[in-house]
Amino acid sequence: AVRWCWGLPSGRRAQGPWLTCGVGTRFISFAQAAARRVLEFAYHEFKANGDLLGQASSVWGIAESVHLEWSDSRSMDKWVDVIEELLNQPLPFPSAEGELRANASAVTAFRRRRAESPLLVSYARRLHLLLEGEAHPSAKVPAASMLLNYYGFCADFVSGRRLVALIQPLLRYPEVSPLSRALWLG
Repeated sequence: AVRWCWGLPSGRRAQGPWLTCGVGTRFISFAQAAARRVLEFAYHEFKANGDLLGQASSVWGIAESVHLEWSDSRSMDKWVDVIEELLNQPLPFPSAEGELRANASAVTAFRRRRAESPLLVSYARRLHLLLEGEAHPSAKVPAASMLLNYYGFCADFVSGRRLVALIQPLLRYPEVSPLSRALWLG
């Protein structure tokens, strides 16, 4: 996948790591391991350029790929500290969906690798608040599936029921992808 990116005309490659990150993000739904390789490459390019939002977008994509693949969660070990570090900085989220994605990825990464951390609870609370906000349904449903996994993990069935009541009506929106619906119903 990374070779594919470098096979593009130089004018396209000049768009830099955002193009690479976009390709990796597109791979998440059908080729998670490839997505992680491309997103890791993009992360290192963003880090070299000092682009915090780019680093964050890459790392959150990596967490999403692990969530979708239900693979060995140890691949998240090296990224949990990066997620924490990024969320401790004032990131210029371009939209409500960006902050939603950030917190959903943090919940997934911390639940799988640092379930004892008090940060997990704060990320989960923030994510639930964001899900009650103005983000687009196509962003809310996949983020909510990550939060529902957390609520089941910690046996918080009251919060889980509240979340189901909040998200269930969004499933009728045509913008919500079949994959997002399946993850929610799964």
